[in-house]
Amino acid sequence: MCQGIRDAGNLAWKLEHVVSGKAPESLLKTYEDERRPNVVATTQLAKDCGQIISERNLEKAKIRDAEISAATAGLGRTIIRQDLIPPFSVGFLESPAPLSGTVFPQPLVAALGRTDILLDELLSPCFHMVVLAESTEESELQELCIAASRLRVEIVVVHEKILPHNSKHHQILHVQETTPLIKEYLMGSSCIGAIVRPDHYVYCGVANVKNALGALAILAVKLRIPD
Repeated sequence: MCQGIRDAGNLAWKLEHVVSGKAPESLLKTYEDERRPNVVATTQLAKDCGQIISERNLEKAKIRDAEISAATAGLGRTIIRQDLIPPFSVGFLESPAPLSGTVFPQPLVAALGRTDILLDELLSPCFHMVVLAESTEESELQELCIAASRLRVEIVVVHEKILPHNSKHHQILHVQETTPLIKEYLMGSSCIGAIVRPDHYVYCGVANVKNALGALAILAVKLRIPD
């Protein structure tokens, strides 16, 4: 069922872009290229996990438990959902680029007077440029807004501490993580942000604002958006 939902999410935004004239028909060819190997790998991973969890031999189960305990210093370890889903290696991506093809994290955030809300619930079904507030200046955000507005890309600014009282740009969504995932995810690949597709897979990570502007320009060409 989960794979079917991901299939639908992948195909839905591509169909919408093609039917509405926002992308060439060739975009649809990336559906199978992305989804088939991902479904095979994810299904195999689920089967492997099932075999580990469902061990019925008592002695083998004891050995399994001891190995897990030793590997995690007896504390256990939480694996975040997106870390279990294999990334796309081909398709509608900016490659090679950091984080390209990976699943973007889904944290709880505070925004718009609300707290502990899933980030996805605040986002429109479109491309997003997500950047860390501490890594971008106000003038740089202005540049991003100009470039992003032409592509109908919305900007999400992630704050570590305090949200601003207001924004000078209506297309910017300011959020504060209440479960910190995004900063660690981005900085682990030396990125300050990422362009995220409507299906929440990453088109590419960006190391700085200049890098982000260049990636947006390439995205405009791929989507055939006129100057």
